[in-house]
Amino acid sequence: MNYKHHFTTITVLISSICFSQKEIENRGHQVSSFQKAVDRLVLEKGISEKELHSLLKYNTRYEIEKRTGRAFAYAFGSLAGLGWFIEVSSRIPLRDGELRFFSEGDGLFVFGVAAATGAAISIPLFKASKRNKKRRDELSVKYKVEQHAIRNLYSKRRFRLYSVSYVIGITDTYYPIETSIVLVQKNLGISFTLDKNIISLYLSQSDGSSDVQDSEYTFSSFDLTYGRVFELGGKFSLEAHTGISKVTHNYRFGYPDPEENKGGGFGFNLSIFSSSVSRPKPRLKYENPIKKSYGIPLRAKLLFKINKLMGIGLNSNANFNKNGDVLSAGLSIQKYF
Repeated sequence: MNYKHHFTTITVLISSICFSQKEIENRGHQVSSFQKAVDRLVLEKGISEKELHSLLKYNTRYEIEKRTGRAFAYAFGSLAGLGWFIEVSSRIPLRDGELRFFSEGDGLFVFGVAAATGAAISIPLFKASKRNKKRRDELSVKYKVEQHAIRNLYSKRRFRLYSVSYVIGITDTYYPIETSIVLVQKNLGISFTLDKNIISLYLSQSDGSSDVQDSEYTFSSFDLTYGRVFELGGKFSLEAHTGISKVTHNYRFGYPDPEENKGGGFGFNLSIFSSSVSRPKPRLKYENPIKKSYGIPLRAKLLFKINKLMGIGLNSNANFNKNGDVLSAGLSIQKYF
């Protein structure tokens, strides 16, 4: 039907607009205190956000490499110490009746492998961290950004729970099912934020039944998506998400079983006034094909924020997969944290 194609076009268009670079760079469309702190530091120091993020990049690399190098050094250093202890123990003379689990040389082998592995991993990490520290310090001096300012920025950068949402609505699909089936959609989602980014998990299910061929249909999907929030002014906002999903189409339908109904299937009904011939209702044989695949979900949520904790609005969703594209729309209730 044409409305399906119109719905898909509108959904894709909304998502494309929401992910445009111009909108992403708009400072009014933020969801975290980290980005606000970045904006304040950019204005205070008179540098560009790109330059500040370059400084933060080298600082992050330095911290990760330094801590990872130390972790491997401690771990394999402990193994090397254990190997040395094993070797010393294996050289102590045994008393009568004592058993020895390790022979001479076993401890040296453990010591050598642990020391060599630890050095092979830790030393390159320490060298890389030293290079990134030097580059970070050079940029800190150049842009006049002190270390306490960087630490203050990172104190505001955290992965946190953003919202929980529930959607109730209707679904249509290109999967070949009876047109008389009305599909009811239920969707439960949980979202987390890191800076401007929203990482979400959604569990959706749509099902319905029909008297035609005694049909039942269920569509379910588990979505992992990345999204952004765009403030539209006032209490309105738009969320746009896309990602990957695991989808399942399950269509159960019946059809007359030729083995059960062959031979004519006529019966006779006799009464006082007349006789009649009737055909019994054919017995049905059922098929239950289940199709599983991966899909690409697109979701756009237009929300009105009732207060700081609650929002309500319209959720539109499209899921493109090889077994049958799915379109849905419904009422979304969202709880903020």
